[in-house]
Amino acid sequence: MNALVVYYSRTGSTRKVAQAISDQLDGSMEEITEPKSRKGIIGFMRSGFEAMRQKPSKINPITANPADFDFIIIGSPVWGGSLSSPVRAFLVEYGKVLGNVAFFSTKGGSATPKLFAQMESLVGKAPVATLELRQSEVEKQAFAERLDSFLEKVKNT
Repeated sequence: MNALVVYYSRTGSTRKVAQAISDQLDGSMEEITEPKSRKGIIGFMRSGFEAMRQKPSKINPITANPADFDFIIIGSPVWGGSLSSPVRAFLVEYGKVLGNVAFFSTKGGSATPKLFAQMESLVGKAPVATLELRQSEVEKQAFAERLDSFLEKVKNT
């Protein structure tokens, strides 16, 4: 499978999940980065504000061409009950050229269906699979069984 895992991670949680997915699929990985830092309380507040307003952020160019991959797995943290603004920016730019997609989120909870709906709208198609993980699951690395189920759907596409 020619897969690319694309993600944004402010604190490292989403990065851990992206790495686990990439390792199991033997796929490529691309981190969405920004020219401006989100560290500290100001970065945290700006993140929530942008997400609630559904405002894409400015992101740095990525190295991979998503159109070159058969499958794109996209990961985002939940910010302010919404999609993170860096992932929103990626999907605004590349969403319509993506092949098969799957989505994952870190934090989970009642906001995740809204986040996945926003991602689906920006991509223009339903994901093959979705995975939501709570912060505690990621910190304890207690998500192997749920990850296996998610990846089984991806591999059977």
